[in-house]
Amino acid sequence: MRISVISAAVCCALFPLTSAAGLSVEQRLAQLEARLNLAEQQASEASRRAQRAEQQTAAAEQRAAAAEQQVQALSQQTTAREQKQQATNQQLSEQLAKRAPDDGFTFNAYARSGMLVNSHGKGARGGPGISPASSLNGDAHVGRLGNEKDNYAELSFGKKFTFNDGSWARFKTMLADGATNPDPWVQDNDSHHLNIRQLYVEMGDFAEFTGPLKRASIWAGKRFDRDNFDIHFTDSDIMFLGGTGGGINDVDWGSGLRGDYSVYARNFGDLGSDNYADNDIQNLLFTANHFYGNWQLMT
Repeated sequence: MRISVISAAVCCALFPLTSAAGLSVEQRLAQLEARLNLAEQQASEASRRAQRAEQQTAAAEQRAAAAEQQVQALSQQTTAREQKQQATNQQLSEQLAKRAPDDGFTFNAYARSGMLVNSHGKGARGGPGISPASSLNGDAHVGRLGNEKDNYAELSFGKKFTFNDGSWARFKTMLADGATNPDPWVQDNDSHHLNIRQLYVEMGDFAEFTGPLKRASIWAGKRFDRDNFDIHFTDSDIMFLGGTGGGINDVDWGSGLRGDYSVYARNFGDLGSDNYADNDIQNLLFTANHFYGNWQLMT
């Protein structure tokens, strides 16, 4: 760099010789030396600036490397904190699951309440088999829900127990009451009747059950059949199984065929005769229901 600057200075010094022809040799040499000194100073200053630039660049690179290391350290710390937070959340979830396990309690309810008024502003007849708009003098089977004037409710309570071997037991009861009196408080038993419609125990997933019985469940008590009961909207009772007894459900015969088997004790009412001490028709109803896809065979 110094030689180039000196050469440039010499050239600059030689060209003006034509205009400085009146100067002596000593004067021209003095001017040339001054110019050379100035060129050396400028070259030295440029070298110092270049060194400072290199030093600044190196310092900037060091700072960038330090910043990158800090970013990496912060990223590692953030990852570690996230992992720690996830572990803490998992521990809390496990602790909450241990503290508040599913107690197996269930509650279901059905209720209806209504009134019927005729064209004279008085109470009208109604019921599941009566249509106020029927052309058959009000007696046409149209079902229920909308043409009943009673107050009826069903309350179902259940509790499931799960044991260490994987087996389970479920207790269920259903209370029902219906009142035809529209008053808010009814005392007489003629206008309302409290019934226990279901009261049974069901158990399943026994370790001793294998083969077709592996997923089967057994039950005993008073209940509606699990898979066959009345169509409540139409109140048809075309297929209604219910009563007090016992049975086994979900016997798997393979290839999509399963069976439910039960026995029910039923009372079908009074014979209407005075020739018998007990006029009630009581019987035992044995059922065998087989299911294959959407098909069912009941015997």
